[in-house]
Formats: sequence, structure tokens, C-alpha cells
Amino acid sequence: MAKSGQRINAGQEIRLADIEADAGCQKGIFETIYDQLSPASMALSLKKYSSRYHGAIGLAWLNQVVANRQTISRYLTDNIQTFVDAVIQPDATGQIIRVARRFALVAAAVSLLRHRLHSKAFLEK
Repeated sequence: MAKSGQRINAGQEIRLADIEADAGCQKGIFETIYDQLSPASMALSLKKYSSRYHGAIGLAWLNQVVANRQTISRYLTDNIQTFVDAVIQPDATGQIIRVARRFALVAAAVSLLRHRLHSKAFLEK
């Protein structure tokens, strides 16, 4: 937008947070590229296989979320607040807080999913 002379509003900027990503291994965001030739081929491989093998566990996960929505809601709320309290400075703008909350939601959901996936009850359903 800036190249075309248009002004970018703060609300638009937070929808696409610009985050530097480098694992520090000379491979961009990847620490390991396994049997791939380059980080680019690793990214293409991930894209290929994630589009081929997706959704197998999604329905089971959604059933667990619905069955445990009150507990999960409390878990997410608590974890989001803990994350935000840990990373946000007292003078942070509303936009920064909203971005932090979005990242906190993803982190809490992944943590919850990993915990649930390793529980025997979840795997048996």
C-alpha cells in the first residue's frame, strides 16, 4: 500500500504481523531440513505433504473441544493472560496487545493440543 502512496492504518498492520524468523542455523526458519536440498525445498515439501495429509485428527480434536469447552475456555483465558503479562510492557499500545493475544492464543491452543494428544483417553476416542 505504501508503494502506491496509500497510508496503512495501525489496524491493518496488526492483521499481518511482520516477524523476523531465523532459527540461527543458516536455514531461515528451519533448524533442520532433513533430506531436502535447501530451506526452500523443505518449505515446498511441507506445503505438499500438509495438503495431502490433513484433517485426520481434526474431527476428534473438535469433538474434544466441544465436550470440554468450559475447561478449555478457562485454560485458554488463563494462558493468554499469563503470556500477555509476561511479554507486554506497561506502556504497550492496543495494537501490540492484540498481536500478543493472538500469538498467546495460538501458543495455548498448541500446548493444549499436545497435552491432549498424548493422553490415552484422547487417543482412544
